Amino acid sequence: MESEKQRLPARLLSIYFWASLIMCSALLLAEIRSVRLLLFWLMSASSILCILTAGKVENFKKKERSLLNEGCYFSEYNYSAQTRKLLLILFGTIIAFLLPFFVSSVLGIFAWLGLLLGLIDGWIGALIFYNLYLRKWERTYHGKLYQMQLLRGLRVSHSGISFERETE
Repeated sequence: MESEKQRLPARLLSIYFWASLIMCSALLLAEIRSVRLLLFWLMSASSILCILTAGKVENFKKKERSLLNEGCYFSEYNYSAQTRKLLLILFGTIIAFLLPFFVSSVLGIFAWLGLLLGLIDGWIGALIFYNLYLRKWERTYHGKLYQMQLLRGLRVSHSGISFERETE
């Protein structure tokens, strides 16, 4: 059985890039100077940020004991669940593309732009916070986290996380 391994936390360059995207969004908000835009942005960004970060951290904490004791956490790869996630992302993208045409007439352009920027910035912020959490976790337990996939032939049979302690 073969395996593929890659570092789990994103590189610092990626985190800096994500932060620069949020800064560009903040500059756009500052340039427009609309209280309504700012309120919708704050509301959507903070809710998405909290929900996604809390969910990802909670999911990781469920695997923490196994990672520390056994050095890995694997689960059987579920192709039907991945297909459902892919379809959900596909339909979500279609809705996100078409929804602005309907919502902008009801809410107005500033509310729509605030919601859109807030959703994007909240998602990016959740990526940043989760990756910073993973980096802190690695420093606390003196090791490195890796995303692993076990292959049976050309198909993924199991996926999970491995933890390798640093040797001193």
